[in-house]
Amino acid sequence: MSCSTPSFGEDTLKEESNFHHSGETVLEEDDELVVIEEGDYNHSLPSVEEVKINLGPNKTVSKKVAAMFLAVVAMIVIIVPVAILAKNDKIHHGASTATTEPESHVDKVFNFLVDNKVTSEPRLLDKKSPQHFAMQFMAAGDGFVDLDLLDDADYAQKFIERYSLVVMYYHLSGPHWTYKLKFLSPTDHCNWHDYYETAGGDVVKEGISCVNGTVTEIILAWNNLEGFDLPHELAHLVKLESFHAYSNKGLVSSEFPRVFRSMPQLKSLALQHASLSGNIPDWIGEMTALTSLGLGDNSFKGTVSKNLKKLTNLRLLGLDDNKELHGNVNELLGEMKNMEFLYLQGNYFDGSVDRLLEKMPNLMELDVSKNMLDGSFDRVLTHEKLMVADLHGNLLGSEFPSDFLENNNLEYLDVHDNEIRGPISDRIAFLKSLKHFDVSYNKLSGVIPDTVTDMTGLVYFKTAGNDFSKQPIPDLRKLTELREWSMKGNNLVGSLPEWIGTMESLKLLDLGFNGLTGSIPASMGELEGINFLLLNKNKLSGDVNTLSTLTRLHALSLEGNDFGGNANGICTAHKESSTGFATLQMFTADCYPTPDGSGPEVTCSCCTKCCMDGDDECSNKSWETNYDPEWEYGYVRPSYHFTLDNAPVVYSQKNAEENPIDSIHDTIP
Repeated sequence: MSCSTPSFGEDTLKEESNFHHSGETVLEEDDELVVIEEGDYNHSLPSVEEVKINLGPNKTVSKKVAAMFLAVVAMIVIIVPVAILAKNDKIHHGASTATTEPESHVDKVFNFLVDNKVTSEPRLLDKKSPQHFAMQFMAAGDGFVDLDLLDDADYAQKFIERYSLVVMYYHLSGPHWTYKLKFLSPTDHCNWHDYYETAGGDVVKEGISCVNGTVTEIILAWNNLEGFDLPHELAHLVKLESFHAYSNKGLVSSEFPRVFRSMPQLKSLALQHASLSGNIPDWIGEMTALTSLGLGDNSFKGTVSKNLKKLTNLRLLGLDDNKELHGNVNELLGEMKNMEFLYLQGNYFDGSVDRLLEKMPNLMELDVSKNMLDGSFDRVLTHEKLMVADLHGNLLGSEFPSDFLENNNLEYLDVHDNEIRGPISDRIAFLKSLKHFDVSYNKLSGVIPDTVTDMTGLVYFKTAGNDFSKQPIPDLRKLTELREWSMKGNNLVGSLPEWIGTMESLKLLDLGFNGLTGSIPASMGELEGINFLLLNKNKLSGDVNTLSTLTRLHALSLEGNDFGGNANGICTAHKESSTGFATLQMFTADCYPTPDGSGPEVTCSCCTKCCMDGDDECSNKSWETNYDPEWEYGYVRPSYHFTLDNAPVVYSQKNAEENPIDSIHDTIP
């Protein structure tokens, strides 16, 4: 599907066709990038979703070039500062007169920095400070600068920029960076960068970028930065427009870095996935040039300043997963008409979704899940540009909207775990582009409308845990793209239809906790790609070996039915399959002997949990197969969690010791 995803970078955003769903291949955080030669590249930083999934930079440059570069850096970083420190024990005014050339250079740099109010004298005299190391480097370790040109105003400004970058390098433990990005090399600092190819095939630039010889962009993402706060010398980068240091957990601060208050020209600030804490200050409203602000996955807390609404140029705002941020979204965000991507999930925000959308006509992606928003979500279905709406885990308590017409934009709608009432409108098929539909665990009633059979673009369909009236399984055979189908606890009756076997795209099918009867149709044995099959707590009967051809199963739950026979055919099939027996990590059935000694209903040698027929307490895990599909900068986590955390409290307390099932955390291939 086509969906715009945000990119932090110059002008902050670009259009991409990157709608991610749980079927896509996911890279772990230690997957890597490939360095390429300088050439054509995407000047904007990769979208944050790419950073989260596809980044993980890995240099596979020419080994000779890399070795030569590392050798130069090692000599500069280690040998030069040691030599300088040995020769220049006294560098301030009043020290014994030195006549050697390096000492006079240090004196000259010292005086220049103090006279131009770049760094204070005490900081320069502190031999353990980054400023002191940077001064020493600029005085005698830098083979590129010419101290005789410091009287030239233009050269002086460029010298200050270079010095400020060197201070940042030492302040953030530059010698330990994962990627040195040519820092401290004897070239123009505008060349302190590298080019990388992501696993997705995009070419990105990381390091320093300049326009007309002046620093405009600093990109240091995923680079093992370590340090407290940021040095104030960065304020001397008077034309800096982008500062990106996300995914650096070693970047620590107990407050929002004050240096940014001196950067009114900054357009893009990305500090998500760091270790920042404290409050978001009132002066954030002074940064009116910002078009993108990413502060997610930190530890900011408290009520967000209402001055945030002054940032009317914002197109992307991420305050997600700070856990303790408060405030009314309608008061905080005002009328941000330029907003396109808004991520607030995982906090304590309150307010109205409809009022928020009313003020943001250009919004394309909205994730306000796991907050305290209430009211209705009618405008979600009528908004002209919205593509993604993740509202799960709030306090929405209205009836399901019924007054909406055809919508060709909305692709992702998740409102699970709210208090939504009434029937699902039969107009639901008007959402022509919808791919993800999750209304699980609300208070919906009535029947699931027949019109869902026309939603042929659906990839995810989840209605579990509602108060629907009795009805047979709806005919979804035309939904050939369906990968995840969950109707757990939906009061379904009747038999499993033969056409289920034609749903070749299915990876997950959860029909547990219903009133289904009859046997498993032979056609279900043709679902060779399915990974998760949950039919537990029904009234199904017959031979379970119908499923022995499903060799890609990770979880199979059959307990609480009237099945009989020997399930070892399933066990044998998994042992002999190319995927290996280890893939079937959870298999539950009624394989525990009955008290009268008549034996179990099902014989099973590989079950991870055996239940006894009629024991409703056994394996009574109401697993929510609608994993938490958080949108985070355009990315949906494609993982399932089958753990005791999802089980009722009583079950966990009663059976945790006797049933120490390990967590199954699987990613659909």
